[in-house]
Amino acid sequence: MPYTEEFELPIGYEDKNGNVHKTCVMRRVTNQDLIRLSQEPEMRELAKSPHKLNLTMIKNLEQVIAGEEAPKIGGDFDPIATIMTRAATALMNSILFAHVVLKVGSIENPKRNIFQEMYPDDLDAIEDHYTKMNTPNVKPKAGGEKAVPLGQSVN
Repeated sequence: MPYTEEFELPIGYEDKNGNVHKTCVMRRVTNQDLIRLSQEPEMRELAKSPHKLNLTMIKNLEQVIAGEEAPKIGGDFDPIATIMTRAATALMNSILFAHVVLKVGSIENPKRNIFQEMYPDDLDAIEDHYTKMNTPNVKPKAGGEKAVPLGQSVN
């Protein structure tokens, strides 16, 4: 069985019956997951888009989210690039999370539509935990605690 971790979502996914699912179980990503992600038709279309997801756009979007000055592309704010970056990130994450999140509450093997219907705060929590689980030398902590590099003490 692959290495898995359980953690809580800040808000939780509300299903069509009004049940709120807050506990996630996630496994580490594999190369096969990343290969599958690259083969998804939506990701192939995104790669052809003039608004490709790139590191500059991600940095600009992070600045906007943090309340800093709006990004300048060619000297002007580019709202389309900002929106497309956010949409591309959400799409990519929903596809990837459908592979590595094994459970959301009582929902086993959630499909991408579950992640597409979640609140941004919950997706941020999943993305944060994904990053911590899959970053070398960082041990994720359950329950919203900070990740601690391996070999360092928790203070």
